[in-house]
Parts: sequence; C-alpha cells; structure tokens
Amino acid sequence: MVRGAETPGEIFSGGRAIPAIIEFPTIVQQAVEQFGAVFANEPERCYFVEYLTGLQVAAKKNVSGINAEFAETTDQSCLNRWLTQAPWDVQELNRQRLAWLQQDSSTRYAPSGIIPIDNTLVDHAGKLIEDVGYFWDHAEQRHKIAHDYLIVNYVCPSGKH
Repeated sequence: MVRGAETPGEIFSGGRAIPAIIEFPTIVQQAVEQFGAVFANEPERCYFVEYLTGLQVAAKKNVSGINAEFAETTDQSCLNRWLTQAPWDVQELNRQRLAWLQQDSSTRYAPSGIIPIDNTLVDHAGKLIEDVGYFWDHAEQRHKIAHDYLIVNYVCPSGKH
C-alpha cells in the first residue's frame, strides 16, 4: 500500500520522493503463505515478500529501486545477496507456483491455450551497457544498439494469463 499516493514515489518531501511502501499487498501476503516453505527461514521469506512487492509497485524494477520504495528496510545489498547468493530453490518455487495455478479452473493448463511471444528492443546509446547488442529492428528497418527483451506468457481459454 502506498500512503497518500496513486503510484509509488508520488509522496514528496523537500522536492524529493520519500519511501512510500508501508504495507505489503494482500496478494503478496497470500503468496508468502502459499510458498513460504520454500525458504529456509523468516528473513528469506521477508526478502521474498519485499521482492514481490517491489516488482508490483516500485517505479524502478531493479534491486536498488525496489529497496528505495520501502519506508523501513535494510541496505539494498541484502536483497541483492538474497537474490544472487542465497540457496533457495528457484525450480521448487516455480513447481509449487504451477501446481497452485492448477487448483483454479480458470488458470489450469488447457489444450487450447496459447503462448504469445514478443521481443521488444529497448534502444541504448552506449555500447558498454551489460547485455546490450546490435539487433535488427524490423519496424525501423535498421540495426540498432539495444537490449532485446523476450516476453513469453501462457494465455488460457478463460483469458487469464
């Protein structure tokens, strides 16, 4: 929840945004109840909740951007270490997530579902940015320096995805 703002970062103090997340969204609280056992301890579950909340509501979806949105938090390096070095099982979390989706008829796998694939080029001027490359832009009919994001999503017959 964001106190007094429609989007994160809208609360200002002296011309600068102040951290605005003071409560975890209900859907994130439900996710930690469902998947909390994947994590070894309470601190890991807390980082999971912070990360999910940040992906949903933070203006910048990177570790420092997510961390900056919280009114009460630790140094951003803690979240970064949890994401990159903690021994939690990403595959087990995904297995449980997929099994959970099968419990609801509107999100179950179906033989008539589709998987749309979209790649999006994000232009960059610099060549030293991590993972940037030269890509052919079919819309502009030219090569450009960009990140090439691939978006893949399963859409079931109910329309949920």
